[in-house]
Amino acid sequence: MIALPKSKVRNIGVSNFTIEHIKALISATGVVPTVNQIEAHPLLPQDELVAFCNENGIKITAYSPLGNNFVQEIARKLGATPAQVLIAWGVYRGYIVIPKSVQEERIISNFKQIELSKEDYEAVSAVGKDNHTRFNIPYTYKPKWDINVFDEPIEKQATNTVKIN
Repeated sequence: MIALPKSKVRNIGVSNFTIEHIKALISATGVVPTVNQIEAHPLLPQDELVAFCNENGIKITAYSPLGNNFVQEIARKLGATPAQVLIAWGVYRGYIVIPKSVQEERIISNFKQIELSKEDYEAVSAVGKDNHTRFNIPYTYKPKWDINVFDEPIEKQATNTVKIN
């Protein structure tokens, strides 16, 4: 990537960039991305990456929130859906959350804002404390992408890696 004239491009966004990737981008171009779209949910909060992005003025857009039994319990307590709880969790963390749905009723439901108490936020956050799980791993796609992007254990078998100069 090269530095682009401000008359043509005001901001860039990146997706699935690690701290190492962002540092390489900034070093090579002097361009600091405006947003980094990442997989982020209670099982993969990516605290170090989020802190790095916040320190550098990079917004986080979170995709792939998920639900589990504990989130469903909090949703029942709040009279909300699990999706609404996870959207609220992401907003509480300062994310721009992009839930995916093709069903009109779910799209409408996702716009209903709920607020989590600090206790509920911490309870949802605790779900992934010792159980970090990434669901978006290109190496596991079909057809398989033979590349190690995130250095997850399953990716160690890949013959290709992201090259950072």
